[in-house]
Amino acid sequence: MSTNPAEAYAEKLKRECEANPITINYLDEDVIAKLPEGIKILRVVPSGASAWCKTFRIDAKLENGDLQSYFMKYEAGESGQHNVPKPTGFGEFKDEPGTWFYVCEFHDMLNQVPEVYELVAIVAKVHRASMGNSPTGKFGFDTTTHLANIPNDNAWQDTWEAFFMKLMKSIYEHETLTQGEDKELDSLLDALCKNVIPRLLRPLESGGRSIKP
Repeated sequence: MSTNPAEAYAEKLKRECEANPITINYLDEDVIAKLPEGIKILRVVPSGASAWCKTFRIDAKLENGDLQSYFMKYEAGESGQHNVPKPTGFGEFKDEPGTWFYVCEFHDMLNQVPEVYELVAIVAKVHRASMGNSPTGKFGFDTTTHLANIPNDNAWQDTWEAFFMKLMKSIYEHETLTQGEDKELDSLLDALCKNVIPRLLRPLESGGRSIKP
């Protein structure tokens, strides 16, 4: 097993997909319309692993009887439009006949976890840039943001502690809704809310100290 966190996570997703495969019994007509005319779909099976999209291999028979497989990935929601590099074109080199190319939009993908100080520096920069700009004088946002594919509850709160606490609880509620209840997780949430968050954040807004939303 890989010691690289990103690779280990990808391996974990692959094992989960193999243990609980997602099956598709039909293809949307707009997907079929993008395939060669007269094609017959034989089966659609999971292929690869993705943290955000569903990925599949489409096995099909062409009109002339040849077998052909295609790769498909899909995602629901507005972000789905941006999760796949848009194909630009393919063809044969004019100057080198027999050499073929495929061109699409480039998305820079790094299979590594950044250094802690790099991530913290970015987070600190974002916080400093937004300080004192709250339109309500409270902590929060008037729009929903996302932690990956999980919506954040950004309702306005009077203190940073209260906002952070509500955010953690909303993530817990999402986890419970999708994965079911867990007594150990319940206990951890209780300790987080009663002990960890107050000790971590309350000193920022007590003893004469304050932070600007």
